[in-house]
Amino acid sequence: MVTLERTSVMTIRPLMLDEIYLCVPFGYLFHDEKKVPGTFNPEVFMKNWTLFINSGNGTIFGLWKGDELIGGLGGYIFPDITTGESVANEFFWFVQKEDRKGSWPLRLRETYKSWAKERGAIRHRLVHLLEPNETPSTVRLAHVYRRWGMTPIEVVFDGLL
Repeated sequence: MVTLERTSVMTIRPLMLDEIYLCVPFGYLFHDEKKVPGTFNPEVFMKNWTLFINSGNGTIFGLWKGDELIGGLGGYIFPDITTGESVANEFFWFVQKEDRKGSWPLRLRETYKSWAKERGAIRHRLVHLLEPNETPSTVRLAHVYRRWGMTPIEVVFDGLL
């Protein structure tokens, strides 16, 4: 069973379907901060996450400060398309800038990993969107991912058709 993190102020727990909309402001902030191509569409976000969560293979772990959602990590478990191994894939990991200090953002990852392992995933993958002026060889957080025992396996290129 996933151990939910609690203190008198901070909590990590899976979002319920009727709470998905609380992530919408983070979608806008994330797209702006990371310069993600395209325009964030809250209806598409909510439709997809409802589908993912209802499937039993997806979740969004919310990071709460009291009654306020301050961040979250969303992911989905599915078979790797070449090996068939059950893999947990993080789709977003966002915490408000003012709340990124301390261990709570990292506890989101640990809670997510525990959830994935309990559901039979044998690997987990984290996405790192490149910062402006960052290249695959200069990823600022590469040392953190390596300390966690992770290695880069892919770089995605995006372009309009």
